[in-house]
Amino acid sequence: MHKKLLSQLAVVITVLAMAVAGFVASPTARAVDPEVHQGNKVNFPGNDGQPHEATWDKNSFMIDGERLQIWSGELHHWRVPSEDGWRDVLQKLRASGYNAVSLYFFWGMHQSVEGGEFDFSAPHNIDRLLEMAAEEGLYVIARPGPYVNAEISMGGLPGFMVNKNAGSLRSTDPSVLEPSKAWLSAFNDVVRDHQVTDGGGSVLLYQIENELLGDQQWRRDFLTALTTHVVDDGITVPVFHNDWGMGGRFSDVDTYGAVRSSPTRPSRANGAWATSATASPPSTTT
Repeated sequence: MHKKLLSQLAVVITVLAMAVAGFVASPTARAVDPEVHQGNKVNFPGNDGQPHEATWDKNSFMIDGERLQIWSGELHHWRVPSEDGWRDVLQKLRASGYNAVSLYFFWGMHQSVEGGEFDFSAPHNIDRLLEMAAEEGLYVIARPGPYVNAEISMGGLPGFMVNKNAGSLRSTDPSVLEPSKAWLSAFNDVVRDHQVTDGGGSVLLYQIENELLGDQQWRRDFLTALTTHVVDDGITVPVFHNDWGMGGRFSDVDTYGAVRSSPTRPSRANGAWATSATASPPSTTT
């Protein structure tokens, strides 16, 4: 019995000594992330707290008139369901010479019921994701869709959209357009505080929709409706559309009013629009 008590006492003394030395945290100790998980906090226009002008010409994008060659990698953050994992990938991008990250955002992951709340809690915390990108010195190309493809269920659209009777889930039919605008509004409430143009963060570009398959009138109307909504919602960075097949569609800014399309793709004469225009969407879900 005496030996057992001595043994237990020795264990207690050892643990206390380790706690004092810092090897064992006391119950009231506050956990601190390793330095690598706290961010490199690279100083650049995306995190200096100052508003910057984002422009472009035929050669490149520019920040405050200084040319910026964008080297971007893609991160599907929902496939890395850990905030530490996000930072790990972002740091690897930066270490590999990239200065930007392209991020799709998965509407269906944030809202499962039509009219329901949008979930931006972990691991859906896109506010934290954007903070990390800025800390790691990466500009962000934000791509919220609503349709993003990205080899995910319904291209990112939520499951309840299959119940719609619209000719296309990507059209101006109010039954699909209004939920799409609601998603963009919820997303904009987060991203609006991370724009390089307002000094809030490193979001440099904002993509609306993804790879529309044609430039028929009903698709043009859909893209214009979404873009007008986004711009009116306080998005001040350049807005663009990822043209399917790089066919030069949607590049005529004047045609779309608020649409600020990608400047790197060839423009098309206005007369070309009329040749492929149709009055209404065909019976399809895309």
